[in-house]
Amino acid sequence: FNDAVDETLVFLVLMLLYYKAGAHDIPNWIPAGYFPALLVLYTIGCLIFPLKTRLPLWRTIFEVASAPLVSPTFFSIYVADVFTSMVKVFQDVAWTIGFIVSLDFLKSEDITSESNLHMWQHSF
Repeated sequence: FNDAVDETLVFLVLMLLYYKAGAHDIPNWIPAGYFPALLVLYTIGCLIFPLKTRLPLWRTIFEVASAPLVSPTFFSIYVADVFTSMVKVFQDVAWTIGFIVSLDFLKSEDITSESNLHMWQHSF
C-alpha cells in the first residue's frame, strides 16, 4: 500500500510541475517535457526494483509471451486473460515509447512558430 501512495504522489507532483512549466508559472529551469520523461523513468524503475518481488511477475509475463513453447499454468492463463483486457493501456504504452524514443518530449510545446512543430504535426 505504501508503494501505491508513493507512486501516486510522484505522479501528482510531476504532472503538476508539467502543467505549471507549460503554463510558464514556474521558472523554465527544466523544460516542461522532461517531467513526463522523468515519470516514465520512475515507472520503469518501479516495475523492475525491488527485483526480488518483481522477478515472479516478469517470469510470468515471459511465460505468457512464450505460451506455445512452454506448458501454461493457471496463473499464466489468468495473466494472459488480464492482458487481453488491457489493450487500451498497451496502446498508451506504445504511444509513450514512441514519444520518448522520438525525443519529442525535448521540443517546446509553445505554438508560436512553425519551427517548433513536431514531425507529426501539420498546419492547415
